[in-house]
Amino acid sequence: MSQETLSKEAQILQVMRKVLTAIAKETFTKPGLRHPLTDETIGDMRNCLALITARESELAAEAGRSMEIGPRY
Repeated sequence: MSQETLSKEAQILQVMRKVLTAIAKETFTKPGLRHPLTDETIGDMRNCLALITARESELAAEAGRSMEIGPRY
């Protein structure tokens, strides 16, 4: 779906998801090493991603769109 057809809220959620997942990927720490983020921050990121997913599902349902999309290449 193109950026023009998404609501401002959907665009914000999309960007927030990308930023949070990028932070998670960039701060990945090998097992046995101390993670640079606190457990509380990691938990907060997980909660944010869960809320984003729930809201995106609600917006998709309201718009009559399916959340069942394949990978983007």
